[in-house]
Amino acid sequence: MAYPAAPMGYIGSVSLFDVGVVRVSSCSLARKQAIDHPDVIDGTVDWTLYQLKGIECEGDVRLPVTAGGGATLSSLFDLATQRDLDTGELVHDGTVVVAYGGGPQSKVRTFSGCKINTFELKATAGEVVEATIGIWGQSAVDGGLKSHVSGAPVRCLAWADILVTGVGDGCLVKELTMTIANNLQRNYTFCPASGYFPNNISTGKRHISGSLGFQGFAPTEDSAWSNKDHDNPQGGSLIIAVAGGGFSKTFLNITYELQTIEAQPGVITSTANWYAHADGGGQAFS
Repeated sequence: MAYPAAPMGYIGSVSLFDVGVVRVSSCSLARKQAIDHPDVIDGTVDWTLYQLKGIECEGDVRLPVTAGGGATLSSLFDLATQRDLDTGELVHDGTVVVAYGGGPQSKVRTFSGCKINTFELKATAGEVVEATIGIWGQSAVDGGLKSHVSGAPVRCLAWADILVTGVGDGCLVKELTMTIANNLQRNYTFCPASGYFPNNISTGKRHISGSLGFQGFAPTEDSAWSNKDHDNPQGGSLIIAVAGGGFSKTFLNITYELQTIEAQPGVITSTANWYAHADGGGQAFS
């Protein structure tokens, strides 16, 4: 008996908002519906009562950050941070189309009303610079048009492209993470049109945090130790940029945690967590 060829994932694609097709390492965006079992007294030893929970469209898109094309650090950062100044809502509320493989065995699923819940940047010495985008969608249907990557080859950013300023000698940094959390919330109502899907996803207060790994001891320790003596953050600003231009963000009012030092054979390393805070009704970056 002949079996059809198994669909291969590399021949699929992910089209992200108005950016278009981006080259991704993985995509776990999916629609899910949990089944709950309320506790009741009914004289049996088995579950006989169950409840359908709301349908959630959620998942991560992990991708290498590129020096050009759609998945630049600047474009991804804007997708995760740009908000309407009056409502506080994210400006980018769009569609994500995922094609799982190619050929007759492929599937295309279209997620609508999508917003970015979390955006994480990770750069480690010796490795490719990666971003992970946590996406929430309002609804999803099977079907849609599969898109393809177009244009010339594009180089991935490397650790040597990342510049860190505001922590003394940036050449001592071995690892950087930066996470933006928009704290989205699903809103369900008695709406026959949306059914088990939320009829709205609202945006919460933004939280910006990260970590810095150092070769040796963290130069942020004095600032972290003085937190208890001051009402305002004493860590100054932290600038994350790409060499040659294209991206530069200054994170404001930094508070550092005390360093964690790892004792091991070889080079001593330390890690300090950081948080960026808004100032005077503004935002935590510029």
